Amino acid sequence: MFTMKKVVIIQGSPRRKGNSSLLAAALQKGIETSVPNGVHVDIFSPVTHTIAPCIACERCCKTGECIQSDDLSMLIEALDAADALIWISPLYFGGVTSQLKAIIDRFQMLWARNMLAGEARGIRSDRSRPALAFYISAQDNPFSNEVKKAAALLPLKYASNTAGFILENDESSHLAIVGPDGPGEVSAVAYETAREDAISKVVMAIGKNQEA
Repeated sequence: MFTMKKVVIIQGSPRRKGNSSLLAAALQKGIETSVPNGVHVDIFSPVTHTIAPCIACERCCKTGECIQSDDLSMLIEALDAADALIWISPLYFGGVTSQLKAIIDRFQMLWARNMLAGEARGIRSDRSRPALAFYISAQDNPFSNEVKKAAALLPLKYASNTAGFILENDESSHLAIVGPDGPGEVSAVAYETAREDAISKVVMAIGKNQEA
């Protein structure tokens, strides 16, 4: 018996209708129509959800719970139930936005829970679920060489591992859409192939995870 797959998209743009938001919507529509037996997609972003920066109080290290009350609990619940995790961010100085980094830093609570549960180094031992990373950049390709790729993927890899996902280093798990600059440009016909490529990567990752 097949159950409906669940996917979480975390997009880090501070713009409500920016290119990252439009790509997230395109992925949601494409995935929902391409995955057999259906899929439920949850999208989280700094403009649709309130997730404050970590205040480094270390309360979670003792209790496994965060002292702040915001939408992090909703995100964690969705991640626990998800079959795949997708990161989307505009490229800011070679990496993710400050808004997305703030969300990643709140994964400290997950790290603390893992440590309290006896997981080595705070990383989940079960990391069979796939994570993927998509960047949107006006000019630079963050995956054009190994140094840039390492910088672009490192925080996403750590956060994915902490939440029980794995972001592989090969091209099947990441993509840069280079060219869109102004708001909405990622929806242009010129980037249709790139959008379809992103959808295909997610569908393939979900399929492989289902077969495993």
